[in-house]
Amino acid sequence: MRRIFGSKKEKAPAPSIEEANGKLTTRGDVLDDKIRKLDEQLMKHKDVIKRARGPAAEAAKRRALQVLKQKRMLETQREQLYNQQMNMEQTSFAVQNMQDNISQVRAMKAANKDLKGAFKSKELNIDNIEKMNDDMADMMVSALTQLLAA
Repeated sequence: MRRIFGSKKEKAPAPSIEEANGKLTTRGDVLDDKIRKLDEQLMKHKDVIKRARGPAAEAAKRRALQVLKQKRMLETQREQLYNQQMNMEQTSFAVQNMQDNISQVRAMKAANKDLKGAFKSKELNIDNIEKMNDDMADMMVSALTQLLAA
């Protein structure tokens, strides 16, 4: 039955850690490209400042300062992305570690069940083992007495 104002919208599935990490990587690459281009612009402005005199040099310095400010802003954004990426990788490692622990616990439970079954089997019956040891000891004694008697 539908509501008066429509139905509830389905939520989009949450992105996986790998997808989010991939997006951060691509954004970091884009920022690196922008920083590289700004470095090239700074070099050009540096050459212009060396060659120019007077007001032209001052204008080139102002443009170079603007480019430098933009570069610093992009570098701080890149550092933030790298920190986010490191956090994502740590989270991914923790999730993987937890999954490994779960599989190890399952394996240990299965091994414990197998051991309990083996201890309950007739082959590991302690009474049978003691009887077998007693029989072997009796045979050893009889063999030794026969050797000593001969």
